[in-house]
Amino acid sequence: MNTSVNIPLINTSQIVSIPTPFSFQVASFVPDQHIATFTLTISDNLGNTWTSTVNVLLNAPVLDHTNFTVADAVLGNGNGVLDAGETLDLVVDVTNTGHAGIASLIATLGCLSSYVTVNSTTSNVASLAVNGQQATTFNITINPNTPVGTFAEFPFDLTDGFYSYNNTFSQVIGIIDEDYETGDFTQYAWINDIDYPWTIDNVNVYEGSNSTKSGAGLPDGLVSNLEINVDVTAPGDISFYKFVSSEQYDFLQFYIDGNKQGEWSGIDNSWSFVSFPVTVGTHNFEWEYDKDGSVYYGEDCAWLDYIVFPPIDLGQTTNIDEANFNFELFPNPTMGSFNLTFNDAKNHTVEVFDTNGKRISSLNNQSVKTVVNLTEYSAGTYTIKVMPEAITYQIVKQ
Repeated sequence: MNTSVNIPLINTSQIVSIPTPFSFQVASFVPDQHIATFTLTISDNLGNTWTSTVNVLLNAPVLDHTNFTVADAVLGNGNGVLDAGETLDLVVDVTNTGHAGIASLIATLGCLSSYVTVNSTTSNVASLAVNGQQATTFNITINPNTPVGTFAEFPFDLTDGFYSYNNTFSQVIGIIDEDYETGDFTQYAWINDIDYPWTIDNVNVYEGSNSTKSGAGLPDGLVSNLEINVDVTAPGDISFYKFVSSEQYDFLQFYIDGNKQGEWSGIDNSWSFVSFPVTVGTHNFEWEYDKDGSVYYGEDCAWLDYIVFPPIDLGQTTNIDEANFNFELFPNPTMGSFNLTFNDAKNHTVEVFDTNGKRISSLNNQSVKTVVNLTEYSAGTYTIKVMPEAITYQIVKQ
């Protein structure tokens, strides 16, 4: 690299171009829009020195994704959901939001669930121009014996060897729903109003043969409520279809953990859909038909049908105390080994998965502190899964 040059003479007010340009080498990885500052020093034969700075803007790519899509219209059943026994494509749309193009990228997808086989783990991206976008497609097969509600995580990595992007996408296999087709409330652990219980109705339904209807004969000033306590294992949404027939001051109300999410009154002509986000943890979902102190109109009740839950523990056997359970993983990134410390005295299983979703290590009966060694493995993003809490973290091995 050329860092100095001789200039024989500069006359007064003269502008001179140096005969040989200065050259410099930019590192293989630089942050996008990084400003490199150069110091320019000019000295003459009399010992005079002039110093100034020159700023050069360095552009680089920034990798990201825009969409993660379950593409099952051709190979699967077309419902947009992972289902047991299905073979389908998962599509990750990747993009470059930086200020420089990038080429020769490899996208990799794995799965942390033993019920899912990733048939095509890699997808090549020839290039991504600035603001460019391309779909990467991966084919998967789901075991026909997969239990409904199984939570599947898909580690994703996109890199050219220098610039990289990684994320973990999650999906629930099967739809965890309540549509009252059993003809009762036994499918889940429902808590029904003692005095004015909700009942099964086969006249006004959204789908199938049954719905549920708020308590009959509800006096003014009282409520008929239906609720359920669930352990949500991953962020998601709870949705349901509703139908109300009431006067304007009597309401169907929906609560999450005692906080009202919405209320509806009046005379409906058709069923309508609503959905609300839910975080991980134990939650109470409650529906109330609430009457004011006087007057009624219509059929004076509300109906619910086709309730779809977020990912929940169907066994209701593991309740994680999120406020008290915690673990620390360090150092991250690591050159080889890292520590995992727990703040409880229980035994845990620690599983390590590589970038393809393959389990490369399983350590049983771990408590207080665990040391994991990745020295023999290549650089990349690894996923650490702690059981029975089913909590995952990612660590970067350099």
